[in-house]
Amino acid sequence: MSFLYPLWFWAVIPCIAVSIYLMRRSRSQTLIAPHIAKAMGLELGQNKSLVKVFTLAWLLAIFALAGPSLEDNTRPSMQGNDARVVVMDMSLSMYAKDVSPSRLDQARFKVADMLNLWTDGQTGLVVYAADAYSVAPLTRDSQSLLNHLPQLSPAIMPYAGARADKGVEQAISMLTNAGFQSGQIVLVIDDLSNKEKQAIESMLDGRWQLAILAVATENGAPIPLPDGGMLQTASGNTVVATSQFNNMNNLAQTVGGLFIPIQHTNRDVETITSMSDFLGNTVNDANAQKEITTWQNKGYWLILPIMALALLLFRRGVLFGLVMLVSLSQPNQAFANPWLNSDQQGFQAYQGGDYPKAQQLFDDPEWQGLSAYESGDYQTAIEHFSRLESTRASYNLGNAYAQAGDYDNAIEQYRKVLSTEPGHQDALDNLALVEQLKQQQPQDSESNSKDQSDSDEQQSQSEQSQQDDSSSSESENDGEQPQNESQPDAASDSNPQDEQQQQQQQQQQQQQQQQQHDDANSKPSEDNQQDLTQETQNEQIPEQEDQQASMTPQELSEAEQQKEQDLRQLDRVEAARDPSRLIRAQLQLQAQQKPKPQVTEKNW
Repeated sequence: MSFLYPLWFWAVIPCIAVSIYLMRRSRSQTLIAPHIAKAMGLELGQNKSLVKVFTLAWLLAIFALAGPSLEDNTRPSMQGNDARVVVMDMSLSMYAKDVSPSRLDQARFKVADMLNLWTDGQTGLVVYAADAYSVAPLTRDSQSLLNHLPQLSPAIMPYAGARADKGVEQAISMLTNAGFQSGQIVLVIDDLSNKEKQAIESMLDGRWQLAILAVATENGAPIPLPDGGMLQTASGNTVVATSQFNNMNNLAQTVGGLFIPIQHTNRDVETITSMSDFLGNTVNDANAQKEITTWQNKGYWLILPIMALALLLFRRGVLFGLVMLVSLSQPNQAFANPWLNSDQQGFQAYQGGDYPKAQQLFDDPEWQGLSAYESGDYQTAIEHFSRLESTRASYNLGNAYAQAGDYDNAIEQYRKVLSTEPGHQDALDNLALVEQLKQQQPQDSESNSKDQSDSDEQQSQSEQSQQDDSSSSESENDGEQPQNESQPDAASDSNPQDEQQQQQQQQQQQQQQQQQHDDANSKPSEDNQQDLTQETQNEQIPEQEDQQASMTPQELSEAEQQKEQDLRQLDRVEAARDPSRLIRAQLQLQAQQKPKPQVTEKNW
């Protein structure tokens, strides 16, 4: 006999202590005199018997909670230890449509069917073009691999080309790094050259089993490009992507593998997966001697005698409830949400739009920064992103600086990203946009000072014109005064009216001048706003500075609105988060850690 939870026997100590206390208490304290209790049939022995029953029930409950096990359950360990790597061709020829809807789509469908049929072992995913890269390491979670398949295309590859031997080499490296000395390599390709065939033959030995699925036809087809055109050679001829089935078949026969062309039925997938299952069964037969032993808990049978003893304590309702509570409380090793860790809970909150809660739940500083960024707390996002050293963190840090208005640091972070990834298109776009916004800042201040100087100049001009008008009016009055000497009272009465008329005329002239000045400046401002949205017209920046120097306050508000639209554009770029971009960034990072692949004659 063994016990699953032996720590429960520590409860015997308080059980004995409580029993001794109750026995002594029943001797020293009685509510009824002994001779009266004897006459009534309530002797001291009854109290002692109740204490004994209570103690026995408690001990049985402890024994049951300890989990007594009288027999074990032994079963063989049948967990598969086989491993396989799917190597997918991502050369430009996969765009060909000699198989419907295209070679690329059919390759995705076939690999998805394989992943659904593989229920045991570990599977990895590798893609190749001019070089090979790992998309997902070996894992038992087929669903994670299925999520990657729709994002795979030749467009995400760092370099164009076709090197199937590089894909096989990457697959072998993945298997050996995971500690496997044997495994299966499933090659999903559309063509195989003689050079690739010879290189693969030199890599494979008896440890690695090769299966080739040809996703193409021997006649081939032109290669359509995403822009709608056809792939052409340097001389202008249309490229026709043919397939050499003979090389694939000869390679499979040489290394003792399997070759099968794509079929409209699922027979090709079933053939490859059955080959993998056969290899897995061989591994399981070798491990058949390993067994797993589990003990069965028989403590629940003790509930029956505990309930029988509880009947004797029926009149003691409190004790009865206490015994039942202890006997029925089984140990439950519970955890706070055992199926989701804090990062996963934070991701759920992030997907639900509760970004402040997600920021509190995440332990990963990068996700904390993304949550703070989405909630508009850009300073906190800057603090989180600053703790990271990756290229993606630098890009996100640049976005946070841009949103916070710190364009200098934003430009520095974007340039840092481009120093490691020169082809990072998002960083290039954002860098150009932020530099344009930075140039706009001093122009806004210059326009404010220009407006102030213009207003001062207008005011001085109006004062000068007013003085000229007043002097001219005085001269006219002096000329008329000799003629009106006979009427001095009338002349004195008409002077205030003339001054009022002159002031009204001056105000009208000033309004007309101001309106003409606004009309003269409004058109350049509208042209300037159009120029700000055209990033390709960088040669017009000096002209824009001259135009912005004469912007009115109303036009400045329009410039601020344009700036907000540009910042919202940054938000849209960041919010898109195309999964294919993440995979492309992952492949580009791997490409930077490898030497640049050599240029081959066939780059498709």
